[in-house]
Amino acid sequence: MEEFLVDDKWKDVITRDVTRMSFSELDWEKRDNFRTGISWHIPTESLVELIKCYSPVVSVGAGLAYTESIALEKGADIIATDISPDSLNKWCRGDYRMLVERKESVEAVKSYNDRNVFIAWPPYDNPMAFETAKAMEVGRVLIYVGESGGGCTGDGDFFNYLYENFEEIEISAAIPSWSGIYDNVYVYKKIKD
Repeated sequence: MEEFLVDDKWKDVITRDVTRMSFSELDWEKRDNFRTGISWHIPTESLVELIKCYSPVVSVGAGLAYTESIALEKGADIIATDISPDSLNKWCRGDYRMLVERKESVEAVKSYNDRNVFIAWPPYDNPMAFETAKAMEVGRVLIYVGESGGGCTGDGDFFNYLYENFEEIEISAAIPSWSGIYDNVYVYKKIKD
């Protein structure tokens, strides 16, 4: 069974289903506290191992850098970046787990163009993920956590750009998800601009 990498204080929020997270309607507040206190996705050992495998990595939109800090602790070479790594970040209400550099995603990718990219739960119907993928150099790897096209992460331009300019190099991996959410881990390599 996949190991969840969360602090003890969060374990009561998580209940195991066969392969996906589940929660009762009474747990919406706990889920929201988890999302704003850790991340939108559930960190797992296999996700951290992927980040380690594809190091060095720059993470864009890292939020509190929860998953990134675990990857760093386990030996990954990772730099975390976010547009708003401070109390003004409306998506995060917790403690930053490691240094998070203040950089927009394109600036981060261009500043660290010798690194692969980790992006988890890019904003829905927002060009951030598309602009990130477009800024990557050919030959770089993108580790993406989110839903597939038509889901609640990224936008149509992002998925069209992935389809036209990247190849999937690792089989998509299911990760634990909240009920009604269908995020997975995808690993792509940029093959053309």
